[in-house]
Amino acid sequence: MGDNVKKFLGIFIVIMVISATVFLVYRSSMTDKKAMTELEKLKALDLVEDYPSTQKEVVDLFSRITKQFYVTENSDKDIAALANQMRHLFDEQLLLNNPYTEYMERLNNEILDYKKSKRVIIAYTIDRITDADQAVVEGEELCGVRVLFDLVDGNQKDIKIYENILLVKVDGIWKVRGWQETDAFFE
Repeated sequence: MGDNVKKFLGIFIVIMVISATVFLVYRSSMTDKKAMTELEKLKALDLVEDYPSTQKEVVDLFSRITKQFYVTENSDKDIAALANQMRHLFDEQLLLNNPYTEYMERLNNEILDYKKSKRVIIAYTIDRITDADQAVVEGEELCGVRVLFDLVDGNQKDIKIYENILLVKVDGIWKVRGWQETDAFFE
């Protein structure tokens, strides 16, 4: 074989090895991302750099974390990590009214109650947001978002909890001001 053919074959082999390596590394990283559990995904979120941009995205994340709180396999460390993520969604007023220690005590008691009754959140549905759900009150831009949480307990009894989540726009981002149970809005 001539020198040009040898060079070509050498370069071709090097390119193929590099391409195969890049492909395998990419495929491996994609598999790792797909294999992450919901808990791992929630704990890995960087809410300082990648905060949800819309009311619905904030409420979706709030609902995902709420659902994950009541998974029976969570450790105390997992609950604390989820609580920290949830508190990133809270506005300053809600944080001041719910100091971390008190918040964790109430949350852990509620989780314990759910475990005792073998109650889990199996799904949630976010109602659509309309102009009627938004208002400016005393200079604050507010939005009420309704969420239906579907639960099941140890007796396989279906339970529906309807929540109204109040959001406030702070420095251009939506924060949770509070939430409360409300009347049924889906049937």
